[in-house]
Formats: sequence, C-alpha cells, structure tokens
Amino acid sequence: MKTISRKSRTDEDKKKGNKKAILGRLKHRSDIQANAQNRHDLRSGHQPKYIDRTRVPLNDVLIVPLGGAELKKICTARRDKRGLTKRAKKDGKVATTGLLAFGVEAQVWFEELDRATQNRAFLSIAEAICSRCNTTLTGLVVHRDESAVHAHFQMPSYDLDGNPLTKTMTWSDYIRLQDLVAEVIKHFEPRIERGNRKWDRIAAGADPSETINRSVKRLHVDLPLEIEEEELLLENVQAERDDVQAELDGLRASVAALFAQREKVQQRILRLQEQETLTEQKAKNLRLYEGRLAKHAADYDAAVIALNARESALNEEKAKIDHVREEAEKQAALTLARAVEQQETLLKGVQLISTGELCLQDGRWTAPTVEHEVQVRLNPLLKYLRPIYDKLAGLLAKLTREREALAHERRAVALERARAGEMISDLEKVRSQLSKDQAAKLGQARDDFNLTP
Repeated sequence: MKTISRKSRTDEDKKKGNKKAILGRLKHRSDIQANAQNRHDLRSGHQPKYIDRTRVPLNDVLIVPLGGAELKKICTARRDKRGLTKRAKKDGKVATTGLLAFGVEAQVWFEELDRATQNRAFLSIAEAICSRCNTTLTGLVVHRDESAVHAHFQMPSYDLDGNPLTKTMTWSDYIRLQDLVAEVIKHFEPRIERGNRKWDRIAAGADPSETINRSVKRLHVDLPLEIEEEELLLENVQAERDDVQAELDGLRASVAALFAQREKVQQRILRLQEQETLTEQKAKNLRLYEGRLAKHAADYDAAVIALNARESALNEEKAKIDHVREEAEKQAALTLARAVEQQETLLKGVQLISTGELCLQDGRWTAPTVEHEVQVRLNPLLKYLRPIYDKLAGLLAKLTREREALAHERRAVALERARAGEMISDLEKVRSQLSKDQAAKLGQARDDFNLTP
C-alpha cells in the first residue's frame, strides 16, 4: 500500500478550504442599510425564502441593534471630538455589521454546545472584535432558523476617538481579526480552527484556477443574498411610500367628504333663495349656510392642493424606487460580469506565466509579446499573480536542480561504463596472450566448476 507522509497530508489539507474553521466577516453600512439589516436580523417585514418560519422562536436577540438614526447620532458625536468643520456625508457609513459562521465540520461541533454556551461564545467574540476596533457593541442576534447557526452583530462605524473604521481598518487588520476570532472560539470549542488563507493554499500546491473558480462559484451564491439585501433596503422606501399612499387615501376621503358637505349646503342655500319671503330665522340660517359654504370651499381648495402635492410626491417616490431597483439589478449584473472577466484574465495570466511570456525582471513585470489589451486587463491583477509566479518559479528551480542532478548522475554512469570497457579490453589482451596450454587448463577449470565465460 502506498503511504503518504504527514507533510504531504498537511499540504493537501492546506490546498482546500478549512471545514473546521470559524468565519468572521465585516461590512460597513449607511443608516438606511443598517435599518434594512435590522429588519433582517429581527425578522421584521419581508424575509428571504430560505428562512424556516417554524424555527424563528429559536433565535436569540442578545442585544437589540440600534436604528440608523441612533447610530448616526453616535457617529456624529464621536466625529465632533476631532473638531472637524466639514460636515459628514449624508449617506456616509454609520454602522459596521459582522457575520459569525462556521465550516461544515466546525458547525457540527458548535451545535453540540448548549444554547446558552453558544450565546456566550458569540457574545465573547463580538465584544473582542469591538474592543480590537476601539468601538462598542450595539447589537447581537443569533439565528437558528436558517440552514446553519450563525450570528449578526453591530457596532458604530466610528471608533471612540472619532475616526471612521472605513479609514482606520486595513487589510492586515481584517486578517488579524480572523486570528482573534479563532483564538476566542477555542475557549468554548477547542477543535474549531482558523480558516486557511487563500495564498497559503496556493503555496501548499493548490491549483490557482481552483481558488479562482471557487470564488466565482461563491459569487453565484453571494449575489442572490446581496440582491436580497438590496430588496431589504428598498423596503424602507416601500414603507415610506405605503405611508404616503395611506395619507393620500385619507386626503382623498376628506376631499370627497368636503365635496359632499359643500353640495349639501349649496342645496340648502338654493332652497332658501327660492323662497320669496324669509322669516328672520330663515334669513339667519341663510347667512349661516353661506358662511359654511365659504369655509367648505376654502377647505376643499386646500385639500385639493394637498392632494395634488401628495400625488406628485408619491409619483416621485415610485420613480425613486424604480431607479434604485434598476441600479441594484444593474450593479449585480456588472459585479457578476466583472468577476467572470477577472477569472478569465487570471487564468490567462497563469497560462502566460507557464509559457514564459509573462515574467519578472528586476522586480518588474514584462510581457513584450502579449497583446496590449490583455496587458491592460492584467495590470490590476498582477498582485494576485505574484504568489503564483513565485510558486511556479520555485517549481521550475526545483525541476532545474533535479535535471542537473540527473545529468551529473548520467555523466558518472558514462564514466563508469568507459572504465568497465577499458578493463574488458585489457582482459581480452591478457586472454589472447595466454598459451594454449593455459587456455586448455582454464577451459578445464570452467568445466570442473561449471563456470561460464
């Protein structure tokens, strides 16, 4: 049976995504986006189809997330500490939301924990992340009504010193947060690990095309979820439109009632005016009805103006909703097209590296024989091709060393064969010099001992 060394098994494991790992992900959101996320987290309003309604009671709201307006006030107060004179953007990021989830094997281990321990684990991780980001935890919800248990948490996107996390958080900070998440979860379930980094997988021998294809497959999974998030964002606008529609219906009913009252008063006035003589009481009633008619007419005119204004506002809101929806669908399509194009470009880059058409010289990429259009597409992706190039360069160097070693061995074998040929030639000369008698004795000795020449 063929055996595999521990090092080979370790490298093989690193090639793939770690199924024993915990995942932590952050995303910065505006106040409207934060409200939409809250609606999803708290299961309020329209929800995605993948939610199991019968398991909603198993969810835990450990900290009720703040609304967009409250988060904006917190971020504004923190930002004012820096004494800035420039106003913040109207649609600036005010919330940083996070997702905590698990790999396939880690999911099984985590679900073996009781509900209270799971909640404590999520709370400890969220608090550790907020502490590392120098901000506060303002929301934490655990979901158990989807395919796997996970948690969403929320924190203001400005730290306690008034700096925006969108500026202070670097790519290395996000990597260190993954280390922190894995470190905290081990206090509750020691078997859960940190995920494998993408470039570690490539360094371990994974085919770069595998990681690229996997990212595109993942995009096909993520895009419906992102579109779902966009639909949740649109719910706020939809809710506002429903409120305006309700108010509009109320105004229309008021206008209809005022019109009916005006018609009724006009009929009374006409009946009184048709009479030739009016008693004092009837004359008084006529003056009263005429006053009411004037008031109803003014109310009616004001109601019609308000109705027209609301109808105009409603039309604007409908146009806004249609525009936002079209932009969201267009952005999703562009994102998918861009990902597919990047995948094809990266694969083309790998092929060019393997053929030597794309290489590094003195620390700079050169591709003199590659078309200009391909070079333009490759330029923003060269940083991703560098680890692949280094890996291939290492493999080529190793292959070159093995070839040189093989050539050295072949030269050594050729020398040994030459020496053996010389020895055989010398033996033949000695043999020819033997006398016939010696040759006969030698033949007799061979026959006696059954020796072959």
